[in-house]
Amino acid sequence: MESLQWLRLGVNKMSGEIPEELSKTSARLHHMTMDQNDFEGNLYPFKDHKFVNFLPQNNPKLCGMVPLGVRYAHGFNYYNTQLGLPCPEEVGKAE
Repeated sequence: MESLQWLRLGVNKMSGEIPEELSKTSARLHHMTMDQNDFEGNLYPFKDHKFVNFLPQNNPKLCGMVPLGVRYAHGFNYYNTQLGLPCPEEVGKAE
């Protein structure tokens, strides 16, 4: 997966957390679509990425802080997500 440049997961009815294995794609993965699915959790696996394009919208269970390499990617749109807000498990820890 180290040479992967494009990853199109959009509009596939996928669910669950983003696999930690995707963190190993940071060297070349520059374009990713994951819109209109049901992913949940945070974008931590992408903390070392520098995306050119990244589309996370319409994943209502995505939450947490947005890594800089994702936030400033072209097309970044957090519509219908909880990105930027604490994830439920983080809220429970604060109490």
